[in-house]
Amino acid sequence: MRRTLSLAALLGTLLLGGVIAAPASLAALQDALAFDCSGAVCLGSAGARDVFLLSNGNRRVKVDRDGPVSVQAGSGTALAPINGTLHITASAAGVCTAADLLETDVWTYTLPANTLTATSRGIRVTAYGTTAANADVKTVKLYFGTNALTIMSGAVNNLLWYGNSTYLRTGSSAQQRFALTAFGGTFNAPTVVGTTETDTAAIIIKISLQNGTAAANDICFRGVTVETIQ
Repeated sequence: MRRTLSLAALLGTLLLGGVIAAPASLAALQDALAFDCSGAVCLGSAGARDVFLLSNGNRRVKVDRDGPVSVQAGSGTALAPINGTLHITASAAGVCTAADLLETDVWTYTLPANTLTATSRGIRVTAYGTTAANADVKTVKLYFGTNALTIMSGAVNNLLWYGNSTYLRTGSSAQQRFALTAFGGTFNAPTVVGTTETDTAAIIIKISLQNGTAAANDICFRGVTVETIQ
């Protein structure tokens, strides 16, 4: 028997703790989810893992049990995953180096286990900061687990530093890192390397600063974002 469910009723039935209910529950609702556009929302199911919600204007939203929510791109047939921001840190004052030569972690984020659950999913880390007006050697690194990306290392004088690094899953506990880094108007050559962090465990992402001369505030970290790529 075909019947129409409201959007609220559908989500209340299918969304259990943020995930789609087991396939058996979907099978029981197959008739209810057969496309019916008599109401404000058209509802439909394309199998045990996917649920489609369509507006009367035929705009599609896809909810995948083991993946992201996707929305229709324009009026074409492509569905674009909705990516999100996992973490933001911003500081006007900054977190700066002390008067020592130690490599010091100034920001840390724990990427939850199983965030990278399928090939081609990934994250993007973008970080920035400033340097003091002197010729001291200054080093900034971004760590993804044990993999270190040197964003800057040299006698950088009174310039902004910037790093953008994308980590895409290429297989089980295997990733590819693509990075762009810069300080002031100088852009370093892009780098692509493989990483092998265990994706079923939490992965520590962090930024470290290190002075070449024991002078306080030679390097400051100002902000970072961590975004998902689905």
